[in-house]
Amino acid sequence: MYDRLLTMLKKYVPEAACPLLVNWLIGYQTKLIITAERNTKLGDYRAPFDGMGHCITINHNLNQYSFLITLVHEFAHLSNFILYKNTVAPHGKEWKLEFKRHMWFFLQSGMFPPDVDKALRKYMANPAASSCGDVNLMRVLKITTPMGT
Repeated sequence: MYDRLLTMLKKYVPEAACPLLVNWLIGYQTKLIITAERNTKLGDYRAPFDGMGHCITINHNLNQYSFLITLVHEFAHLSNFILYKNTVAPHGKEWKLEFKRHMWFFLQSGMFPPDVDKALRKYMANPAASSCGDVNLMRVLKITTPMGT
């Protein structure tokens, strides 16, 4: 399973990020689904329901840095669910702390190009519900704003 997930993730994120992401996917028993482009969101987290485990979906058409940031964003929702279930706001202070905690590993690795690293560090000071809300980060990631974010 590890090797299959590693091979799959290498298509979407910087290779250096893959081992940790695979460990999270396996450790959290998470199904990762790569979806067609959606007009309203880049990714999504679904809590376990009706016998199904954690599920994260990410749009297939994101560049490797947008994909990584979006995946980490969704992992923050997952860990927030484990810690608090549905008792806290989806993008409240608890989620922001989890997002920062998860993103820290990647920010310390030096895997982001300088312009992305700079914009991402600024954004992470007070992350919003969507990276699309930060014009500078969106510009360096070269993504367009999904409707409704």
